[in-house]
Amino acid sequence: MTNANGDTFYYVTNYCGDVVRMVDGNGATVANYSYDPWGKVLSVSENAAVAGQPLGYAGYYYDRETKLYYLQARYYDPETARFLSRDPYPGDLDNPITQNGYTYANNNPVIYVDPDGNNPVFAALVGTILRFATPLIRKYGAKAIQYVGTKIRNFALKLFKNLTDRYRITSSSSAVVVILDKKNGNKRVFSLDYHDKIPLRKIGQKGKVKNIKVWHYHMNDPKVHYVFRWSIPSGYTLYEENYSYRLVW
Repeated sequence: MTNANGDTFYYVTNYCGDVVRMVDGNGATVANYSYDPWGKVLSVSENAAVAGQPLGYAGYYYDRETKLYYLQARYYDPETARFLSRDPYPGDLDNPITQNGYTYANNNPVIYVDPDGNNPVFAALVGTILRFATPLIRKYGAKAIQYVGTKIRNFALKLFKNLTDRYRITSSSSAVVVILDKKNGNKRVFSLDYHDKIPLRKIGQKGKVKNIKVWHYHMNDPKVHYVFRWSIPSGYTLYEENYSYRLVW
């Protein structure tokens, strides 16, 4: 994010997307955050330069006055662990908990996350995929899709072997693994991508650069790119860190 003075700061998240820290351009910590499993804010320590920044638990926008999270489709109250309005998705016949239209993350935020208020995603399984895949894509870089794409995809298939009625595991020319929600119109709920559409800039300069490929992943919202910090070449950074482009790991 860039504040009113033109200073740029970077979000640091865990694998679930929780904003746990912010750093300045030199890597110095300027903010720390912690939450309970349902998203209730437990502690905030912020430098004045980033005070009031809006992103928090699971990367959601947080209204500090109402203490509600905005998940695009609905507002979520971490105090009650419930949404304020009903989920338009009716749920699964074979899973009664999903038929309660107000629960968050199937009443299990340790295993699930609800990226946009519409459909829970297996955050723990996705995190396991990322932990397995990251060392491989760091090792092989641009050749990872060719050399270890099948290995990563097979790992994901094994993790989701008991969920094949709901999810389909596939890949694409720019993604080593893609997870589609078959009960939600084959909507993409996760992908691990490598392409040059991420806007970057040289550190110290303002011009936008878009011809450098970097590794990143998407969750349920295709507009949000979680960009691996280690994948960005030395001397470059994100053009702007905001809702759509976030640095991780």
